[in-house]
Amino acid sequence: RACCLAWSLTRATQSRIGSKQLSALHDEVRSCAELVGVDTIEVGATHGLLICRRAAKGLATTVDTMVRLGQLICRWASSEE
Repeated sequence: RACCLAWSLTRATQSRIGSKQLSALHDEVRSCAELVGVDTIEVGATHGLLICRRAAKGLATTVDTMVRLGQLICRWASSEE
């Protein structure tokens, strides 16, 4: 069973993020998605939609995989502040 993850930046973040930070965010989302075997459905400047069709190695379900992906992205974003 497939599982999706949507992400977006808040309006406040959109108004203050620089182009270098935004580019780094996209690179990190892409890198994390590749790490766990997730595909991109849609990507915009300040949002994206990812899909997991099969669980990553060592994780039980597609939901577990997407939760792990969310954790990786949040951990990176937190370290950037």
